[in-house]
Amino acid sequence: MIYLIAYDLHAEGQDYEAIAHAIENLADSKNDFCRIQKSVWVIWSKLQSAHAILERLKPVMDSNDFCFVTEVTSNSDHVLGALKESQIRKMKNHWDEIRFF
Repeated sequence: MIYLIAYDLHAEGQDYEAIAHAIENLADSKNDFCRIQKSVWVIWSKLQSAHAILERLKPVMDSNDFCFVTEVTSNSDHVLGALKESQIRKMKNHWDEIRFF
């Protein structure tokens, strides 16, 4: 399944490395995640729900941090804009049709 994860860490001394490592470990393999922005990721994971993803991330988050997780379905319109070439290649490995703007 494909998930979009976005988060905002609010505590002093935010541990972006810990959450990045946790997200990478949720992916099926080292090629199954793409960090689109500092706090926005797309991952391909065997976990069966956005809730399961969130539960795995909670241990590395503080109580005042925010996290949004949603499944990206096959019905989604995948539009990629100003991304790095390496990010676009990674996305193309997983989606058959991608439109660019």
